[in-house]
Amino acid sequence: MNSSEVVFLIAAGVGFALLAVTLVLGEILGHGLDSGHEVVATHGIEVPGDPLPAGLATPEGDGPSWLSTRVLTAALTGFGVVGYCAVAVGLPQPAAWPVAAIGGVGLGAAVQVLVLRPLARQQSNSLISSSTYEGLAGRVTLRIPEGGSGQVSFRDASGARVVRTASAPGEPALERGTAVFIALATERGVVVTPAPALDEEV
Repeated sequence: MNSSEVVFLIAAGVGFALLAVTLVLGEILGHGLDSGHEVVATHGIEVPGDPLPAGLATPEGDGPSWLSTRVLTAALTGFGVVGYCAVAVGLPQPAAWPVAAIGGVGLGAAVQVLVLRPLARQQSNSLISSSTYEGLAGRVTLRIPEGGSGQVSFRDASGARVVRTASAPGEPALERGTAVFIALATERGVVVTPAPALDEEV
């Protein structure tokens, strides 16, 4: 095994390991390593929420940066794998390096365009859709204990029936059937307050 093959194998191994770590941590934490975490405050109620991932601040929703962790680790993996294969099939070492670089750029671009952008757009659409729930009236369908969470049912702007996880910080337990007002909506659920005046309307 020559020195180029060793370098390519190390690059492929390190890149794959880092990519696996970012994917696993992303699943455990509920979002990618390239996104932040903040507390959203509305109507005096603070609830945890995820801001838009890097790159989603623009209307186009282009997704994470080309220099994001996942894109770079995918590119490193592609560089190592393509370079090693190039040498293994007999390509001269001086020619294998540019081929490996092209492979790395290609895999990084594929991950960005085919995986990360669609996921970012899907998350963006979900957040935009959830924001339209604020101000709607609903009804508790699964008891919301004090300090805990339950479920509420309501109709969205299109008239479709929606069921979401709900909490009511600072309120006593809300029994099943209680009319509520949606004060805040996030991708994880809604924050509600009791609305006795709406009891006959919901």
